[in-house]
Amino acid sequence: MSETPKAREYEPNNTIMEKSIIRANVQFYIDPLEEITPISEGLGFEFTGADHSEYINKVEADNGFNPWLWCTVRVTARLQTLEGFAYLSQCPYNSKEDFIGGGYYEQMQDEAFEELYNKIVDLQKVICVAHV
Repeated sequence: MSETPKAREYEPNNTIMEKSIIRANVQFYIDPLEEITPISEGLGFEFTGADHSEYINKVEADNGFNPWLWCTVRVTARLQTLEGFAYLSQCPYNSKEDFIGGGYYEQMQDEAFEELYNKIVDLQKVICVAHV
């Protein structure tokens, strides 16, 4: 009589590539998404304590032509078909380049990569258990 094989304990050092190897193969993308918070709320004097009325008027006059003026920024870390994401809402930028130079991009890359890496680890755990 044969025994049912027991699930092997997951051993990360035996199955997961080094983070640095995975990171070197990840592509990052930046997208401005529609911001659901009205700019008058997000940058209004009663919320920020500063007068941003000139910028608010600029965004309202733009009528959505430049999506970077008031958006939620999404940074995507992609490795083949797997993705990890990081989001930053209520962003007032003039362009993609303005966002990249603004100081949040590197942090968001790290956050998106961590989400992607965790998905890879979880997937490899499933594969490891399935091959017992």
